[in-house]
Amino acid sequence: MQILIAVIADLFQFACTSIFGSFFVKNKLDEQYIHIENEFSPQLSLLPGVTQSQAYTSTPLKQLPAFFVQGEEYFIGAVDALVYADPVVAFDTVCMKLPYSEQVHVQKLGGRWAYIKNPYVEGWVLKDSLAEKALDVFPQFVANVAYDEENTQTHKLRLCIADMFGGEATKSILTDVEYVTYMLKRKGITITWSQERPRIAGTWQKKLRGAKGIHIGVFPKTNSVMEYVQDDVGYVLYVEAVFPDQSIKISSIGIFGEGLYSESMLQKDAWKELRPVFIEVV
Repeated sequence: MQILIAVIADLFQFACTSIFGSFFVKNKLDEQYIHIENEFSPQLSLLPGVTQSQAYTSTPLKQLPAFFVQGEEYFIGAVDALVYADPVVAFDTVCMKLPYSEQVHVQKLGGRWAYIKNPYVEGWVLKDSLAEKALDVFPQFVANVAYDEENTQTHKLRLCIADMFGGEATKSILTDVEYVTYMLKRKGITITWSQERPRIAGTWQKKLRGAKGIHIGVFPKTNSVMEYVQDDVGYVLYVEAVFPDQSIKISSIGIFGEGLYSESMLQKDAWKELRPVFIEVV
């Protein structure tokens, strides 16, 4: 009986909105957003080991817009957002789960629902599964700031990579392998790993050598992974750009301290002295 009532309520709301407009009916669920006060400021630099934290939640990390615009692009701002065949929560109507940060196109609106489409699926999602801006879902890093397990940006990154290294579960400070994996994903690059673990820095070239789609060399390429070992400690960094003189721009977590984000320019002589390898996914 409760399911039947919920179905009728959803259909009534959808019909009312379609006839009278999206402001005629406002469901209380549209107001159930989590707004985090004192959002982490991109201008704030903290000393290593000193961080500001926010409570972790699988719901959107920022207050959602009061209404959405038909024909615009949005992002999935919740974990495993359900896509329904019809604008109603009913038995066996889920078409797919969309991962956090997936970009979607909103084609039409109805009550608390939005009809979305991307290259993989189309259907109805609840509006509170959507985020308006990239800044609402993707992490933003500031040089010389340490990102521990409590930091909002750490949580966003781990949501983006589905916490594939278990950093959230183990309450670990953000690591270089997580950061590099995230940066590759933003470029549409995914490494296919074997089941061998752990995948700590310093072991990547050994674990990935000979794998399909992996090229390992001694010369840098843009969007490749730079890996080296120094004093028996491994490091992986993301190569953001390679210049004609073979100087490179790199970014990483943890080179100058645990969880510490850094960006650097390395001249050819400087990076060659580290005797690195460069891992490219082709």
